[in-house]
Amino acid sequence: FCSRIPPRIQVSTDLLQNLGVHLMLAAHNSRHYTGAITDGLTRLGNKQYGLVRLEETVFSAQRYNVDLVLAMCDIDHFKRVNDSFGHLAGDRVLKEVSRRLKDCMRKADIAVRYGGEEFMLIMPQVGVDSLAIIGEKVRHAVSSAPIDLGEGLKPIEVTMSIGIAAYDAKTESGQALIARADAALYRAKQAGRNRVEVDY
Repeated sequence: FCSRIPPRIQVSTDLLQNLGVHLMLAAHNSRHYTGAITDGLTRLGNKQYGLVRLEETVFSAQRYNVDLVLAMCDIDHFKRVNDSFGHLAGDRVLKEVSRRLKDCMRKADIAVRYGGEEFMLIMPQVGVDSLAIIGEKVRHAVSSAPIDLGEGLKPIEVTMSIGIAAYDAKTESGQALIARADAALYRAKQAGRNRVEVDY
């Protein structure tokens, strides 16, 4: 870049060194920030990042009177994967499920690893009439093909239970919305797993 500066503009070595130090610090800080908000295994946002973004999205939904949907998702029988094939295989499942979740979402949506094998999906500007369709789209994306476990292990089928809830701007906080989506997720698991339960 500096080699293309016209000769009439004088750039001192000190200025370039100073600029280099500041650029290095900016890159260093950027890496630290990204690491602080990102789950190291799945490369999705981490729980703390998700909770902050949810509160921001709730504020926007209230202020501009727009729709908001939250899904809580849980990989079915994930403990069996770790117990049967080992934690490295479990990590491969988490990575691939995360990739499939991200691939089926819009750029405006936020996918978060909420903890363990549970994920939170924040989807602004989605109408109530689309809840079941979106939930089924996510469920199908996860279960559409077996997941390769590597190291000569046979690929396995993985399914997901999903609880999905629409935000009510008049009565709810972000935590209340999480609680409703979580309750719907619990119903999905109680009803046999690999299904979507909706809380309108």
